[in-house]
Amino acid sequence: MKTVLKNKPRVIALILAMTMIAALFGCGNNAVKEEKGELINASPSSGEVVTILPESLRTFYANYENPKSVDPFVTGLDIYQPVPVKISWTCEQDADYYIVGLSMKKNIEISGSEDTTYFVTVDNFVEAYELFAGKTYYYRVFAVKGTDVLASVLFSFKTENYIRTVYVDGVSNTRDLGGKVGEGGRKIKQGIIYRGAAVDGVTKQGKVDFLEKLGIKTEIDLRTGTELSVFRKDINVISVLAPCYVNSGMGIELPEYQVGLAEEIRAFANPDNFPIYFHCAIGRDRTGTLAFFIQVIAGVSEEEIIKDYLTSFFSVSGTADDPATPSNYVGNLTVMINWLKEQYKGNLKQSVERFLIDIGITKEEIKAIRANILEG
Repeated sequence: MKTVLKNKPRVIALILAMTMIAALFGCGNNAVKEEKGELINASPSSGEVVTILPESLRTFYANYENPKSVDPFVTGLDIYQPVPVKISWTCEQDADYYIVGLSMKKNIEISGSEDTTYFVTVDNFVEAYELFAGKTYYYRVFAVKGTDVLASVLFSFKTENYIRTVYVDGVSNTRDLGGKVGEGGRKIKQGIIYRGAAVDGVTKQGKVDFLEKLGIKTEIDLRTGTELSVFRKDINVISVLAPCYVNSGMGIELPEYQVGLAEEIRAFANPDNFPIYFHCAIGRDRTGTLAFFIQVIAGVSEEEIIKDYLTSFFSVSGTADDPATPSNYVGNLTVMINWLKEQYKGNLKQSVERFLIDIGITKEEIKAIRANILEG
């Protein structure tokens, strides 16, 4: 259970409200008036599908046709960051303040519910940030007047099933690798694997975002293997000399880079390492190469892998080496895919598994990775 104070200018009143919540949470349902919805009406309306992406990125995913379709969006701006879902309501009775319970489970009670976030506000809206993609959320609004509580019926909405980006202050190109459909129709779990750019410039608030909001336990740094992480005293840090693509001078075909590749992939076989954040400098090439292998192991389609890869071009760091263009760099990814298929004689999944075994990853480790990252 988590409680969030909203509307900071009125924080003193809200702190006083919090003391009331403690009493309300212990008073049971006798103090709560259950209504049929005629006194509290809310939006999003039940069953509504809502977006969690900024307009340009949502348009890209909704209208994706081919890798070149993203070229007009290369701007050198961070335009990937998530947008909140605004929950608003009207109440026909006067209230001192409101409490909104939000959860992916239906049992939302004023007395406290597991896996529920409670927002406290004196306004008639709250904003919920960085929700999971493609999930149904439930919420109730509680209007508090003195010791009386008026409860709404249970409302629900569903988030669009495209991609989940996240915000970490001082770090660019950050997103969740989860939500994509993999082997057997199972999806990669959300909230356990994050990718992005280097964390060297992370702010004080960004550290809170990283350690508390995302709950990162392991950072995989894919640069040279010698960097000292700003998080080295807080979490497990794995630093490797990582490859990108093929025929790049630091490609996956080179033995000296295969050592690092095996080490970074092997980290996903250990369940104690999650949630994991992995990055290189700008979060596109070496990061994109590792993301490619993890997604192929999970059984994600080639098209979905390319979409995820292209999302980097909606960020400052992902377009740092101007005049980089998405179609050019997708070419690098495609060359690597074709090389794997030609060298290891099979479809994408077969070729990648044969390659990984060739560089020292065992079949048991591949199975362990799937078990760790796929739902169900």
